Amino acid sequence: MNKSLSDSISNLDHCSTIGMFALAMALSWSKAFATMSTFYMTTSNLSVVTGNKLIGLFSNMLSIGQIYVIMMFVCLTSVVLLKSMDPRPILDIKLKHE
Repeated sequence: MNKSLSDSISNLDHCSTIGMFALAMALSWSKAFATMSTFYMTTSNLSVVTGNKLIGLFSNMLSIGQIYVIMMFVCLTSVVLLKSMDPRPILDIKLKHE
């Protein structure tokens, strides 16, 4: 695999993981945070392993340009899902129980 492509994907993974944990902490209240944090960490680690396996498969079948286009749509899908989330109801519940 191209070293530059691998480094770019690794950097994007780190940035998205940091953003995911910031959102997770905002949506979690202290009583459930340990469980939710464990779930988020497990999901993150599983996605890294799966992504590393898939990028090896994709790099044998597709060009780097095609991989970037596919990853663009994957990232845009998560942006659409995040834009549809409204953390206010969760934050209201969190404030009531503190």
